[in-house]
Amino acid sequence: MPDWIYLLPVGVIMALVVGVLIGADLVAALFYRHFARRWLPRDSARTLIDSYRLTVTLTGLVLAFSLLQVQTNFREVSTLVAHEADTLDLAARELQQIGDADALALRRRLIAYGEAIVVEEWPRLAHGGYSARADGMYAELLRLAGGLQSAAADQPAVYDDLIRNLDLLGNLRDERIAAAGVRLPGPFWLTIWAMTAVCVLLAASLPATFADRLATLLPAAALGLLIALVIIIDVPFEGEFSVRPTEMLHVVRELGSVPTATRAP
Repeated sequence: MPDWIYLLPVGVIMALVVGVLIGADLVAALFYRHFARRWLPRDSARTLIDSYRLTVTLTGLVLAFSLLQVQTNFREVSTLVAHEADTLDLAARELQQIGDADALALRRRLIAYGEAIVVEEWPRLAHGGYSARADGMYAELLRLAGGLQSAAADQPAVYDDLIRNLDLLGNLRDERIAAAGVRLPGPFWLTIWAMTAVCVLLAASLPATFADRLATLLPAAALGLLIALVIIIDVPFEGEFSVRPTEMLHVVRELGSVPTATRAP
């Protein structure tokens, strides 16, 4: 799918797809009435109706499977984002628990890293990008965390958990950046549009009474709504209905509001 369509409001996407399918249905019916009717046998109506019903059903099944796939992708990305925010929160609390001046300075750097994710990196995810500054900030976090081992000598379990969570934080960020490129594979879209085109062509060849034409426009509208729904959810970080940094923003604000004090020696 072209990237511009994901940037449209949800209502516009639905109206656009439904309008295109209904318009294609009417144009195809007009073409058939004036040019192609003589090419089909007169007694083929029943066969065409049965073929139309079967094709609409199969197209609906393909769309249902595609919708399930994009919903699964969206849910997995949402879970990943929440896990990343929780991991940052745990690392900040472990630095608070270590409590010396270096640990608290590192905690402030960690909060700034979270802010960079929300402010700088998140808008770039829609285009598959990332924040180079966040890369540098994360590398600095790992470097400074290595110097806390002596300060946390009396809390080895806390220090080990801190290092593990910082490593996990980097891995989760890498997974999130990779997930920015997740979308329904091209062969799925090719199949969806090809089957939809077959539905339109079969609908055009059905008997041309008003009731019969209405009976083909309604399935076209239904298929259009399903296709629009797949488009709306397809790309996790792009469009009006996308994964938001709500959890990360909440954690950063909450950590920034907590007063810190150096642990007494």
